[in-house]
Amino acid sequence: MSNHISLFEFLLNSGEYLLDIILKYLPLIIFIYPILSWVDSRKRFTHNAKFYSDRAVSVKRYEEECSRDGVKDHEKSAFAQALAGTDKLGYRDIDIIKFKFPDRFFVMIGKIKKIRNKITIEELNDKDVFVSRKTLKTLKFRPIWYFFMYFSSVPIITSNSLLILLFKKFEWNIILVDATTYSFIQWGVLLLGIGVAISAALKFINNDALLSLIKGDKMVISQDEFQRVLTQEPELLEN
Repeated sequence: MSNHISLFEFLLNSGEYLLDIILKYLPLIIFIYPILSWVDSRKRFTHNAKFYSDRAVSVKRYEEECSRDGVKDHEKSAFAQALAGTDKLGYRDIDIIKFKFPDRFFVMIGKIKKIRNKITIEELNDKDVFVSRKTLKTLKFRPIWYFFMYFSSVPIITSNSLLILLFKKFEWNIILVDATTYSFIQWGVLLLGIGVAISAALKFINNDALLSLIKGDKMVISQDEFQRVLTQEPELLEN
């Protein structure tokens, strides 16, 4: 009993001691916190200012280099890649984005980078435009396939165990493996299933981003819309 009382008293004394320390240093904490918060905000502001300043310098350099007389297309693309921070985009990509979204320039660069392999650059009315490789109808139905692909990872992951149960039920001694091989196969199937799920999720996200650029931002023209405009142009010229 005395041990329990001693333990209780110890915890009580510890709590009182801790509370005493908090109350003792609370005014100091209250005083220092705004200073630390201000220093942190100034540090973040300085970092952000430098980041956007570097962006402005890179844009200015791109404009200056690309406006030089005699500059070649591959040189323009090299400066465009330096500006965008990727080799997925060239100077034609940058010029389209700059023309359509000058106020959201780098935001749109980030969006186009994600779906660059799903679009091409075509010429329409003497201007370069982004055109999707698939029709709008195909892009709208793609999520169904990705949904099926995502959930197919579940039977893939469990396929090895299901086959073992099936073989045991019907006493099919077709393939005999040791415990190490079985574990290796289990891990292989698990990684395959996870890979399928991740791939489906990424494809779904990129497809959704492309649809957003077509229907929302109007940055990309769908393949069917592009073909429709092309077929209308000769008719307008004839009239």
